Amino acid sequence: MEIKKINETKSALPRTEYLYSVKYDQSTPKRSMLKTKLSGELKSKENLTVIKKIENHYGEKIALVTVFVYKDEKILKEVEFKHVLKKHEKKEEPTEEASAEPAKPEAEKPVEESKEEKSEAQS
Repeated sequence: MEIKKINETKSALPRTEYLYSVKYDQSTPKRSMLKTKLSGELKSKENLTVIKKIENHYGEKIALVTVFVYKDEKILKEVEFKHVLKKHEKKEEPTEEASAEPAKPEAEKPVEESKEEKSEAQS
């Protein structure tokens, strides 16, 4: 994955807005992966970095990524919408205990007698 900074803008809010061009080989990179890579490149904390938009065009392996880096977590929570913050929450992976639970046995269905067994029973 190749990352290039296109633009940097200081906002009236205590945040800096960046526009990046991201060239990738396979599918569009996940938001969490971009957040990790871009916060590392910007030398900012991950919890203060928000990937606002990932814009890619059909057939191209390049995406334009809009990134906001806030100065304070309190301001981030006041300014950003809840659904945007929810996208950036880390998802918990299932624990081994949950995956180790045995599957519930299905209720046994009564077995129908074959036609031959029915005819023998009637005789």
